[in-house]
Amino acid sequence: MCGKRDMPCHNSSSWLFLIFRFIHRHIIRVAFRWIMFLLTGKTELERVLTSEEEYPAQVTLRVERMIEDGLLLELSEDWTEDDEPELADRVVRDNIYYCEKISASISERMEKVMSQIRGYRELCALVEARRLEKYDAENVNHEKKLLKLWDILMPEEKLTGRMTKQWQKIGFQGDDPSTDFRGMGVLSLDQLVFFAQYDVANARAALLLSNDPKYEFPLATAGITFTSVARNLLHKGVFKAHFYNTVAGAPTLDNFHRVYCQIFKLFCKFWKYREPSSIMEFNFIKNDFEMKLIDSLVVEEANIHKLNADQLFS
Repeated sequence: MCGKRDMPCHNSSSWLFLIFRFIHRHIIRVAFRWIMFLLTGKTELERVLTSEEEYPAQVTLRVERMIEDGLLLELSEDWTEDDEPELADRVVRDNIYYCEKISASISERMEKVMSQIRGYRELCALVEARRLEKYDAENVNHEKKLLKLWDILMPEEKLTGRMTKQWQKIGFQGDDPSTDFRGMGVLSLDQLVFFAQYDVANARAALLLSNDPKYEFPLATAGITFTSVARNLLHKGVFKAHFYNTVAGAPTLDNFHRVYCQIFKLFCKFWKYREPSSIMEFNFIKNDFEMKLIDSLVVEEANIHKLNADQLFS
């Protein structure tokens, strides 16, 4: 067992790790780049931008890594969409030694890559802004959206009032759904409505499953939980490869909402496959599902829309 007396040893290990990381990042990798330049006559950026990779994410992730390593000083600070054409051209010219070899297609590819990287950062900010907007029962738009959720999921049943136990039929915890949105704000309502409105068949199938005595779980509450999962994975960069592979430019909130819908659908299949003995297993199964989902998305070929639930069962 390690106690306080082991601290110096722990510190020594930490220093050794930092030294090794420094050597790897600043010496070995630099040496490798120069060797590759001597062998190919191309800088790293040129090799990346002219490569014929199978998946777009392979290019964007490599450029992003170069930015993080401080190799593209022109991109050390955030840039805007308006800056991209001129800035992309400058980055290419500054980092490809033989200017006569530069073609318009290389600059265009760099601009596309920059758009994806900037777009992902901006999406993180947009998602956070919606999460921080609290549900307000006095806000007409918030109330309309909440009532819309009910109308889509329960078209044959009218609410008897704003405060009613009927809300529990679609998985809210009490008579007033607004209290359930505290953690994820309006973002969670946005996503529940998006799922119900744009993927009606799967949303209603999820509602039926949630009310099945064998598989029951609170649909709306689970949906809010999946908003939290999606938001956390977005900020951790887990969705980068997916968006870089599936969106030619900057991803939008709708792109993010579609990822949420897919997470919800995959979980329903995963939940049914696991045959839970009770709702008490929800968090355990959800955590297992999340880890398997991450494993499937932190690969360069990631595309959550092509992910089959069977791939998560093993």
